[in-house]
This record gives sequence, C-alpha cells and structure tokens, in this order.
Amino acid sequence: MRCNSLQLLILLALLSFFTSCEKAPNKGGGAIKGSCKISAVTGYYLSPISISYDSAGRINKMAASSMSRTYAYDNGGNMVTITSIKNNSFDRRIVLKYNKDSKLLDTAMITLKDGTQETRIYTYQSNATVKENIYSGNDSNSITYSWTGGNMTSAHSTRGINAFTNVKYYTDMAFQEGDFNYMNALIENGYVPVGKTANLVQCNYSGNISYKFNSNGYIKQVSSVNEGYPTVTYTYEYTCK
Repeated sequence: MRCNSLQLLILLALLSFFTSCEKAPNKGGGAIKGSCKISAVTGYYLSPISISYDSAGRINKMAASSMSRTYAYDNGGNMVTITSIKNNSFDRRIVLKYNKDSKLLDTAMITLKDGTQETRIYTYQSNATVKENIYSGNDSNSITYSWTGGNMTSAHSTRGINAFTNVKYYTDMAFQEGDFNYMNALIENGYVPVGKTANLVQCNYSGNISYKFNSNGYIKQVSSVNEGYPTVTYTYEYTCK
C-alpha cells in the first residue's frame, strides 16, 4: 500500500511539472435543478462503473466488470466499512471513522489482501490545513493539505512531493461531485479523504479540464487535455429524485 501511495504521488508530481493552465471558456451549467446523484461513469479504465445509494443518499455499492465495493454504515453513520472485491477475490477493506460532532474524517484503517495494514490519521489544524499521518509497519509518512478560498492548493508530503503543483480552479463554477479530481479519488480509493472543494478544478497534473453540462445544470462530461498525452473524458449518468 505504501509503495502504491508513493508511486502515485511521484506520478502526480511529474505530470504536474509538464502541465500549464490555460483559461478555458466558461461553460457553466447555470442553476442546478432537482436532486440528482451520479449513477454511472464511463471513460475510466474500469468503466462502465455503476454507483447506487441508500435511502439516505449515501453510496452503498460501486461496481464494474472486474471490481465491486460495498459500503456498510454503523454508529449513526460515523463509521463506514468499505469492502472491495477484484476479480472475484477480496482486495481490501477500509474502515472510516468520523468525528460524531464535526462529521470530519478522523481515521482510515486499511487492510489489504495480503494482510498488510495501514492507518491514516487526520488532524485539522485550522480551516485551511489538514494533516494526514500515514503508518504502515515501521514506515510512516505525513501529507499536509492546504486550502485557499475553500479550494485545495497544496498536498505536500514529508518526502518532498507536492502533487498539487499548478492546480487551479474555476472561480465561477461551483463544485459538483462530477469534479475531475473528486471523481478520480472516489473511484480509485472508494472515498475522498479530505472532502470537497468550493469550485470545480480547472487545471491539475493531468492537464486542462473542461466541463459540459446537461439541461438540469449537472456535469454530463468532463475532459482533461494535456499535450502529448491521450485526452481523458468521463461521461456521467444520473439518478434523480
């Protein structure tokens, strides 16, 4: 687990080195209509991915052709157990514990298929800083997330890596769960550890990001374009109340 996490951070840092942000045209969807949740994602390497929810609007299952995740909620929703299956075999289990008062994530306990365990502890140092301490066996690491104007602008590791170099946000587009960064984290990890941003990401390690919206104002497609790399496009379907 720790090797995968480190490799991902290195990849993000390297990609961000070659990325520059260009101002994309504003294609905001306007006012949101109705109450809708993303029910399917295509374009990700595991796609198509289906997402279902319980009566409280919480994810209870995420499934693709070779992967499934189930979500169980206990202690009034303050503890979430995420069990992942890949290729019909146990892959990992993540137990998330949230502070019952603030509802912010306190710990993530991760158990991999080989029995390796990792603990992630979150400390909220201010409204603009979150520290993630990661322990796996005798190895440890720490990542400090910094926020400006409600948007994450830095994720600096004690190993000297900042995966958020050159990240920018659309100041005139409010956050939705179809945000490129948010959806990547949700599909990759099963949860998003440090929450939502105020605005949609415009540019990050993977390139310049643009959005298209449906008639209800929800993101129907997001694309990341980085010169020299294939364009990454996600298309969303929704279930609405």
